[in-house]
This record gives sequence, C-alpha cells and structure tokens, in this order.
Amino acid sequence: MYRKLKHELHLPAAEPGSPEVLVDIADNLCEGLEQFAFARYFCDRLQYQPVAYVPGFTPRRQLLYRALGRRAAFLVSRGYRMARELGMGHGLDAALVDSRIRRTAARDTRVFFATACTKEEVLKYQLLGVKIGVSIYDSYLREALEPTVDTASPLFRRIVFEAFITLRCVAEYFEHHHVKMVVLGHCVYNNWQILSDYARLRGAQVFVTYNSRSIPLHDVNGNRGLQTTDHSRYKQEFGALPEAVRARGRKEGMELLRRRVGGEIDPGISYMASSAYAGDATAVRVAVAPDKKPVVMMLHSFFDSPHVYAAMVFPDFLEWARETLEACRSPEFQARLEILIKPHPNRFPAEDAVIQQILTEYPFAKLLPAETSNNAIVSMRPACILTVYGSVAAEFSYFGVPVITCGDNPTSSFGFTFEARSKDEYLNFLVNADMLRVTPERVAEVGDFMFMHYLHKAPELPGPYPFERYAPHAKKKNSERVGDFRFAEFKQLVDAKLDLLGLSTTFQGPQGAEMRASGTPGA
Repeated sequence: MYRKLKHELHLPAAEPGSPEVLVDIADNLCEGLEQFAFARYFCDRLQYQPVAYVPGFTPRRQLLYRALGRRAAFLVSRGYRMARELGMGHGLDAALVDSRIRRTAARDTRVFFATACTKEEVLKYQLLGVKIGVSIYDSYLREALEPTVDTASPLFRRIVFEAFITLRCVAEYFEHHHVKMVVLGHCVYNNWQILSDYARLRGAQVFVTYNSRSIPLHDVNGNRGLQTTDHSRYKQEFGALPEAVRARGRKEGMELLRRRVGGEIDPGISYMASSAYAGDATAVRVAVAPDKKPVVMMLHSFFDSPHVYAAMVFPDFLEWARETLEACRSPEFQARLEILIKPHPNRFPAEDAVIQQILTEYPFAKLLPAETSNNAIVSMRPACILTVYGSVAAEFSYFGVPVITCGDNPTSSFGFTFEARSKDEYLNFLVNADMLRVTPERVAEVGDFMFMHYLHKAPELPGPYPFERYAPHAKKKNSERVGDFRFAEFKQLVDAKLDLLGLSTTFQGPQGAEMRASGTPGA
C-alpha cells in the first residue's frame, strides 16, 4: 500500500548535512499516512532531511540487527522498508543499541530502583530533564493491562530498563545529528514521550498528528509538552476577545453542548464508539434509597495513559477509585448518600475484571450498566458527579449537577466544577457532596469553555479532510482512505490554515521568509 503512495508522498532529497526531521514509522496505515504527509510538507518548505524513527524495543529486532548490522537491517526491516520507499534515511532506532549504552542503562535502572520505591516517587522521577517516570508508569499500565503498577514485577523492571535504553539512544543521536523537528503519532509511553521530551529540551519542534484529537496537527512545544491542549489560559483568553466574539462564542459553545447531550458525536469526542447520551433517558436499573442522594463515579479507562494532563491528585485511576470508595464507607457519607459506579464506555475488555474486583472490595457500591444514558443519570438528580478529567465535567455542569474533578483538567481555568488540588480537598468535597451547588453564573461559563476547548482552540480544516478523520459515520477502510489521498489537496488545505494549525512561527526566519515570498498564503 505504501508503494501506491510513492508518487504522492515521496520525500524530497536534501543537501548533505541539512537539518533533520525525525518521522515516526507507524504500524497503522492511516497514522503513517498523516505523519508522512506532514513530514513531506515540512521538508518541501524548509529543505529539511527526512529520517525514520522506528519506535519499540523488542528482543526480536535486537537479534535481527545484531545478526545483520545496521545497514543490512535498514534493507530488510518492515518499518525501514516503508521509510526507504518514501525517500527517508535510516535514523533513530533504540533497538540498535551497543553494549556501552546497555551498561549505562543498566546503571540507570539500578539507581532508579534504589530511589523510586513508591508510586509517587516513580511518577516524579526524571533523568536528563525527561519525565521518564511518567512514561514508565503509563507504559506499564498499557502493556500489562493492569490498573496500577507493580514495581516488583519482572515486566515493570523490563519496561524500566527499556525506557533508559531509549533515553540513552535518543540522547546520543541528538549529540551527533542536527534534529530540528520531530513528527510523531503520540507523545505518550516510552516509545514516544521520551523522544518528545528530550527533543523539546534540545530545541526541536515536536508535532503529534493522527492522535491529536480534533485538530489535525498538535504543537507539543506550545502545549506544555503534553499531548493535550494547554487549557490553563482559556478563561483569560476568552475575556480578552471582543464582546461580540464572546457573545457569539458562548452561544456556539452552548449549541455544541446541546447537540452533544442530544446524542450527537461531535469531533471533540470522535474517539467514542457511541454517544453516552443515547438510549432511554429515563431507564436507570439501579435502585437508590428514597432518603439518599446518589453520587455517581464516572470511571476512566484504567490502562490508557492517565497522565496526559499536568497533574493528578492520585497516582492512577485505580488509586482514585479506591480512595473514593474508602471515604464512602464512612457512616457520615452512607447516612445521606449512595455511591454508584458507571464504567467507561470505551474501556478495554480486561477492565471488567478490575471493576468486579472493586465491587467485591466495596460491596456497598452499586454498578450502573455501561450503556446507561447520561441523560438518565441527570434525571436521578444526583448530588454530584465524580471524574478526574472527563468531558462529563462540562456536560453535567450544563445541567446544573455539581461535578468534582481531581487535578488538572480542561475546565481548570473556569470555576464551574469543584476542582480538588489535593487529596484532603477532594475528600472534603466528597463527604459534603450534597452541600455543593452550581450557580447560574457557573453554568454560563460552560458555554465559554466549550467554545474555547472545542471551537476556538481546535478548529477543523475546511472541507473534507483528506483522511475523512472527522466523519465517524462515513468511515472508510484504510485502503480506501489511502487511495483517495492527494498531497496537492492536503498542501492547499494546510497552506490556508497556518495560523490555526500553529505553524506560523515554524516558518519565521530565513526559510520562512523564502516560503512567504514564494506565495504561500497565510490564514
């Protein structure tokens, strides 16, 4: 299939010694298409040299590389073959590791285990400026399909060692190569976060595509080094807009929310398989005592990179759930309130066993079926909703239902949720859940947030995006998507939206001046 794209995406040859663009070689066909498309766009405009980044550290690839050597591996490796067909050179691959780097990584691993004994210490661990503890933690959850880390497990030790090998390989590569840009499919987990963090520290621009949610290209440097949008100044930025724009934005934000709670899947939640507001708006198959009010905990996916925002109160979603339910044991809580749990609709199948274990440990908690409509939950008039950083924070606030969030989240700069920044503050909100109130002034801010988060800060490209990424009801097979792709159309769309994509500063300086002089339009 990549051979069919050679005409559309073959990357231009650059002068020897030109600055490099490291391009993530993805297994997913459509993900690879987006990364190669943006790589060609940058290389065309900036005369950079495209080189491959092959993520992953597997024993099989190590044996292959040791047997054949670096040059030969470049000829036979599947990922490298894809890159070579598109005109890319062999670049960074952590599996190409020599004994010196392995010894250094082994020493790093020993130091790590001597100093990072708790979950909190793992998360705080850094080396060479990289938040490697976070990447280790989230990589373990995803690979082990476990809701929390087991620092004594052989798998955890292997993931730690591989993380340090990756970091040392990345650091050595940057010492000998002039990397100006990195194009990735993610910037989470060991395979991508380590490179992303280190590249930014060395002054390279890092972009994420495909997994960038509603905007086609995510500027990691401009968003606190995270895969999520910097929401910390939403309220201030909204207040600085002209009055007419604010009025229109609030109206558009509220309209977007009305459509969402009506069952529509908009681009901001396109990752959802189905709407959480679909189904019977009155059916809740769990009884709540008439003299008590329900508190509903909206579970997250336990295994899926929990640390995508700047800070969490608890180390992971399991710790959050357990600490919550421990507090719900108290006679003070149970005299007035009942705790209900709703599973995440996009959870991994293995998470059902985790949820059953939670219910065994805390038999007073009641399970809502995952297909329960959120509108049905609203009709129960709950005392509050519990979430760490889910989209329900804005959605239930819109209905006037108090929402307790737990750490940094997209709504943080506004005041319509009850955001806990510490464990004590969270537990205080929880035991007093029936005392919380959402004022009309708080509800009015929900529209402001929806506009800033989904409309103003995350614009779509005009017209049908080449990959039909935002048309969940018109999804095509990978082969059809790739067959429809035309680079000229893609380039025209990107050229027209440089400001909205955050690319204006990328083309400043001598190369940017040449680009503007050549007639490339701005936004």
